[in-house]
Amino acid sequence: MDGLINQDQFGEHQARYWLDAVRYGDTHGLHLDNRRGIFPYRDWVVRSMNENLPFDEAIRWQLAGDLLDNPSDEQLLATGFVRMNPTTSEGGAIPEEFQAKNNFDRTETFGTVFLGMTMSCARCHNHKYDPISQKEYYSLLSFFNSTAESSMDGNSYTYGPTIQVPENQISRDQWMMLEKRQARVLANIQSLLPQTDAWRTHAAQLEAPEFKQWQQSEVMESVVADLSQLTWKEAKGFPGRRGELVPNPGSTMWVSFEVENSRDQMIWIEVSSGPGSRVRLDGAPVDAPVPNIVDQRSMVHAIALPQGKHHIQVEIVGTGLRNNQEIRFLSPWKSLATAGAWEGIKDTEKLMLLADPYGPFFGAGESISIKELATEILSHRANFTTSLIAKELETPRKTYIMQRGEYDLPTGDPLQPDVIQIMGKMAEDQPRNRLGLANWLTSS
Repeated sequence: MDGLINQDQFGEHQARYWLDAVRYGDTHGLHLDNRRGIFPYRDWVVRSMNENLPFDEAIRWQLAGDLLDNPSDEQLLATGFVRMNPTTSEGGAIPEEFQAKNNFDRTETFGTVFLGMTMSCARCHNHKYDPISQKEYYSLLSFFNSTAESSMDGNSYTYGPTIQVPENQISRDQWMMLEKRQARVLANIQSLLPQTDAWRTHAAQLEAPEFKQWQQSEVMESVVADLSQLTWKEAKGFPGRRGELVPNPGSTMWVSFEVENSRDQMIWIEVSSGPGSRVRLDGAPVDAPVPNIVDQRSMVHAIALPQGKHHIQVEIVGTGLRNNQEIRFLSPWKSLATAGAWEGIKDTEKLMLLADPYGPFFGAGESISIKELATEILSHRANFTTSLIAKELETPRKTYIMQRGEYDLPTGDPLQPDVIQIMGKMAEDQPRNRLGLANWLTSS
């Protein structure tokens, strides 16, 4: 038995029952029934089963992971439970009506899955001998009435709020290893960081390079060594994302541009490309980025750029994925200047600054390995996928009893979020939001 439980398939088997109960679906469920970005929640359920996540934590994360203090990506990912209701953007659909329908779905799913009770009747009226009143139904519904997503899904795969996460378990395992390496590097160099404000001077003196004369080659079916033999034409839309797709697998194209910078500086270029992407600076090859291991969608090139005018050529390698061509420049020094403190920027940006040979932090730690790690992390993040999560509005919506359950027949005074009284009262010190509801549900 222990051997079976320790297999990954155990979590997959157990997750089937939970996913059925919480009405999991990879599509919107109505009208065009388009795909939606929710499968990472499914994988989280499998993972939580295999890792034996305590049931009270599993409940709290799914109902209100976004309301925990400094929620982790896993806790946010779990709130996909709240986003599982069918959605639509069908022509003629009324947003206010579907706001109500979405909440009906969540309230009644909560009753079925967590309370073991059917609650649909109380949506429309009171029953003489029913322990749940219509008022209590809508008081419970109000816990779900202030989530931030639109009631219309825009027929979109990624109607927010969303989170970016690794797209499968292999990618997640490798991302966790990268995060551990990153934490170890940053911990080791913390005491070596300069305590002066030298970085402020450096950041203030940096000016964004001027990029111009964008050109692109034709798409080729094989690697080309001599770029002078290529036919070039104007490339509109760079820097940024263009409407044109990245070439198919086995194909490649080059993008060329001029850059002028007023002083020596490091620039980081993120390119929508598969592994094998190359960069040439003034005709000479630049060190390739550390290749990623899982389904590469982009590469990040670090270029030490001396003062003056330069010619840069970037290769876009086919991926087989329908993602758009994109070239953008990352600006960690600008991020640091805006934040005003080392602690105010992302760990990835810290690595980029430590690896900048022209910056005041260079030499604090093993700068070469830091550069490789930063590049690998940035490349890996480019493979992340989107998952729908819950987020609370800053100002809660008002909730009313709806006559016969009709969205356009609100009646009485606004209701305060509350639980079903026959099942026990909510503690006075609990917040009147989904986190308070989860705490009530898991209390002794």
